[in-house]
Amino acid sequence: MSWDRTLFGKADVTGTGVRESPKNVIVMYVNYVNGIGTEASYANLQGSGTAAFFVDGLETTGTWSRGPSKSDVIQYKTANGKTALMTPGQTWVELLDVGVTLTVTRLTSSSSRRNVACMASRFFSGKPIAMMTKAHGLS
Repeated sequence: MSWDRTLFGKADVTGTGVRESPKNVIVMYVNYVNGIGTEASYANLQGSGTAAFFVDGLETTGTWSRGPSKSDVIQYKTANGKTALMTPGQTWVELLDVGVTLTVTRLTSSSSRRNVACMASRFFSGKPIAMMTKAHGLS
């Protein structure tokens, strides 16, 4: 199972035309120093915050944390404090500002997909920028 990526309303594909479709998506809520969209802005990845995990067609929530050194590894934990497990394969990490709302919409199933798909969207000026839709392995 993987998550198809849509960017600005169109399928996000590689330079060779292959659909971007990671196995896992992690959404980290972070503080952007100097604001969002400014030339001098950057995501502060030291400290801790909340996270959403999209793995095996499911969404769960938890936390992320990282020590003060840039060499410290980011730790992902589930809501009950256990290490968040990912499916082997490609994992994408989305960095959302702590003030941005993550919208998850249950899509209706189609004739070719009997399960309900999930979508995570990032918004800019009220318009969706990117979304990840559960796509493969549905039965």
